[in-house]
Amino acid sequence: MGTRRRGSGRGPVLGAALGVLVLLGAAGCASKSPTGLIEPVSPWMIEWASPTNGGWHASLALDGSGTPHAAYFDAARQSIRYATRGHGGWADELVAPAAGPAGSVSISLVLDAAGQPHVTYCDQTIQLLYYASRTAGGWVIETVDTTGNTLQSASLALDGSGNPRIAYYDGSTQHLRYASKSGGVWNIEVVDSSRDVGLYASLALDGQGRPHISYYDNTYQVLDYASKPGGSWVLETVDTGPSVGQYSSLALDALGLPHVAYYDANNADLRYASQAGGVWTAELVDTPGRVGDYSSLAMDARGRPEVSYYDGDAGNLKFAVKSGGAWTIDIVDSQGDVGLFSSLALDGQGRPHILYFDVTDQRLKHAYATTVPVASATAASRAAGAVPGAR
Repeated sequence: MGTRRRGSGRGPVLGAALGVLVLLGAAGCASKSPTGLIEPVSPWMIEWASPTNGGWHASLALDGSGTPHAAYFDAARQSIRYATRGHGGWADELVAPAAGPAGSVSISLVLDAAGQPHVTYCDQTIQLLYYASRTAGGWVIETVDTTGNTLQSASLALDGSGNPRIAYYDGSTQHLRYASKSGGVWNIEVVDSSRDVGLYASLALDGQGRPHISYYDNTYQVLDYASKPGGSWVLETVDTGPSVGQYSSLALDALGLPHVAYYDANNADLRYASQAGGVWTAELVDTPGRVGDYSSLAMDARGRPEVSYYDGDAGNLKFAVKSGGAWTIDIVDSQGDVGLFSSLALDGQGRPHILYFDVTDQRLKHAYATTVPVASATAASRAAGAVPGAR
């Protein structure tokens, strides 16, 4: 278990500034989804990414050529699926069967240096943590943790040697755990056992392979952050809320500094926090209605944060990017109730790709921008102001 850092944790450590917000408007038997675009809205192109009733807990990764890869739960076929897009459209295959109404409470996909997929998932019925890797002979499934109960919120990363690392929540002990595999052996650590912590875990590794995790403190209802710069975990509180930190999504910039997008349940807003000089600064990203569920964060090559998320009131998928101190908000898809389980990745040219679930049609969608997002100089803007509840 780690030691909680007091100077940069709970208490008056957060600065807050609301940037200008600009609204722009609206290996088994494979199967293929229909090709073709679905009512594209410039600069976004939208397509189906699953052939059947599938798309829960979607996770997106892009390979070196910018080809999208997806892992998700298919409710119709009661299975974890892996899909990728080829010249003929999306084709998917079975990773593993999964029971339960939602099959899995979390799925996380990453690609290794050779472009091969790796998936971690938690089966809702059996309540075990699994890790799957794809080889020439098919999918190899490993059980990572059998000691807990209601294991969930798993987040996967690979180190420089391709070894898997997983952050996740153990619902039986209500603790945050971290699993790492080296030399064919899994090692499990308790990161934070101070109280009920670890939901909405999001993991990233820095250039030296050191883990960084954002997660939700269900006891105090705040956003926490854990890092392991040496032999022990250092724990911090990012935002004291109240009621903030759900749907946390962590990304590191080129300097290895952490950034987190997350949901403010108290105000039904999307927030973003970044750390510099050991101090966390939080700001409001989007606020009208209930916005910020299923947030997914990526940092572009210029160090700009980009976030995909769900507008629960309007039933829209939205996208935000910060440039020059201003947040630009784009409605990516508004056809039906869309945007759950959003997962964001940037291709080599910095263009965003988003995987998400269409509740109306009960299928997975993939949206991608044809250009790199830029701030609009002509759209309406709102003056900066303080973030309620930030310290």
